[in-house]
Amino acid sequence: MNQSGEIIAMHGWSSDSSAWDCWAESARYRGWCWQSGERGYGSLPMVTPQWRHSLTETQGPRVLMVHSFGLYLTPNTVLAAAEIVVLLNSFNHFIPSFRHQHPIKRKIQRMINNINCDNEKETLLTFLSQANLPVSTDLTSLNVMQNSVSALGRLRLLEDLYKLSEVISMPKAFPMNIPILVINTQCDQIVGSTIAKDLVKNLSNYIKDKTMITHWSPGNIGHNLYQANLLESIFDWLETKK
Repeated sequence: MNQSGEIIAMHGWSSDSSAWDCWAESARYRGWCWQSGERGYGSLPMVTPQWRHSLTETQGPRVLMVHSFGLYLTPNTVLAAAEIVVLLNSFNHFIPSFRHQHPIKRKIQRMINNINCDNEKETLLTFLSQANLPVSTDLTSLNVMQNSVSALGRLRLLEDLYKLSEVISMPKAFPMNIPILVINTQCDQIVGSTIAKDLVKNLSNYIKDKTMITHWSPGNIGHNLYQANLLESIFDWLETKK
């Protein structure tokens, strides 16, 4: 019997489930059951995860771990039944309010226009390079990613960009009054600092018991969270919530 519980993880836009490989290995070593959702942008088939243990079973907590836009790619049934949520550089809206919104809107529209066109590779390369900062990007892996994007994957990339531009609040299925770990890294070049602060503020208004919210803002880590120490710190935190 699994005593630690189970984790479902969902990647963000233009990524895939292989981004969780090191996380999954660490989780299983600690006794967690792990599933990675997969949107299917590239060569990997689409995977829609579901909880393996029911509400009445006692195998440990059901933990949802989402990166960035992954919160909005998660099935409502999975989100609603989560008992712990870890938000990694996520957001409750991506486009800022007032005067700052127009540049972001134009940027998203340019990305939409470039998918399935001559500038697609450059668009994906630029996005991934910015997401990886301050870690440099392996251009070989970028070429592999771009070449593996399927025709159906391109439709999903476009569909999700449109959806991203329309996000204005937390998903309605987001569970209330459960432990939440919010991580906004200080070197994130994708989710702006104002948007990150808005997420914490929104959760504080949304969750009645403010002690259920834990917020970390580690430095020298970018959007894609390339930091082994952070990974282990997250699992240490989860151990305290079992």
